[in-house]
Amino acid sequence: MRRQQLYLYLLSGLCCGIAAFLLIVLSGSGQNTNGNLYELDAIAAAIIGGTLLTGGRGTIVGSVLGVLIFTTITNIFALNNLQSDVQQIAKGAIIVAAVLVQRRTASTT
Repeated sequence: MRRQQLYLYLLSGLCCGIAAFLLIVLSGSGQNTNGNLYELDAIAAAIIGGTLLTGGRGTIVGSVLGVLIFTTITNIFALNNLQSDVQQIAKGAIIVAAVLVQRRTASTT
């Protein structure tokens, strides 16, 4: 159990390092505001992918589909030149809607 947990933390740290490197390459500089509010995107993608906020288990396929759907939505916002504040409000509304749908389906079963 401890060895698996160690490997999990190592893999998580490696993925974070790779993501940080790619973000720095993409933006051209390393600033303390890089990645600001990315946790909102990660939570939204997991929720859209089917992971319950009440402690449910998600699947890899669902998470990947959630990331693809949420990335598509983000790209549509960017192509329509929406301001970043409006984008964040819309992403928050999507999260709230997904949580409400999950609660409704959980209460009926």
